[in-house]
Amino acid sequence: DLAPDPALLCPALRPLFRLIFALVTGPLLATGTPLCAHTLTPDERAACRYLYEQLPPRALEVAVYPALIAYSADGSEVVQLDLRLSRHALDKAQGSIFLLDGYTSLVIY
Repeated sequence: DLAPDPALLCPALRPLFRLIFALVTGPLLATGTPLCAHTLTPDERAACRYLYEQLPPRALEVAVYPALIAYSADGSEVVQLDLRLSRHALDKAQGSIFLLDGYTSLVIY
């Protein structure tokens, strides 16, 4: 196993692996390959590239790998920030309201 233990990494570098994976498998770089479910037209790719070039770092991170946030059932407090995008994360925070921030779209679950 060549991957380093994420717990040993500097906190600022921990999300690096998932961001690289999201970028490589995302619509900008993987369009037309088996890695990506999305297919962008050349104009959509140009617009996506332009958007990525103009965003500040935190907004670019959300655009590449959407942020999943869990709120309490009444919506009064944040239960957990930066959940992983997985079924396990949803099951672990049962009874919560989830907000998926994908920069260009929001999903409430």
